[in-house]
Amino acid sequence: AAFLLPAITKLIKEQVAGGSQAETQYPQVLIISPTRELTLQIYNEARKFTHGTIYRPVVAYGGTAVGHQLRQLEGGCNILVGTPGRLLDFLNRGKVLLDNISMLILDEADRMLDMGFEPEIRKIVSSIYHIPDTGKRQTLMFS
Repeated sequence: AAFLLPAITKLIKEQVAGGSQAETQYPQVLIISPTRELTLQIYNEARKFTHGTIYRPVVAYGGTAVGHQLRQLEGGCNILVGTPGRLLDFLNRGKVLLDNISMLILDEADRMLDMGFEPEIRKIVSSIYHIPDTGKRQTLMFS
């Protein structure tokens, strides 16, 4: 999760407003990881690093009821950490729009491709990159 500190620093430097309550959220940082366990690990670290700030991480992963995660999301979200399937589900439901993403992080990118997540990743990335590049957007891949 070494990428978390630069992501949070970027939010602070750009003076991004804290996540506000709304049915649809526009996070600025999106972190995609292949498994529920890794997603939770990244999310817990993000919570530690953002404690005492206006920035709010939210987690989204499958294999569990969606209601609690949606309520957390609607409470405000600057950093969204999730697995490809659940993220795509939230996009399809219109609960998340990626128009404000300034940093996309693919953690264990090679593993996600090995696990067959390429179609989901392509759909998620295409929903970000239809937006004109302002020169402030970054994509980071880790393996």
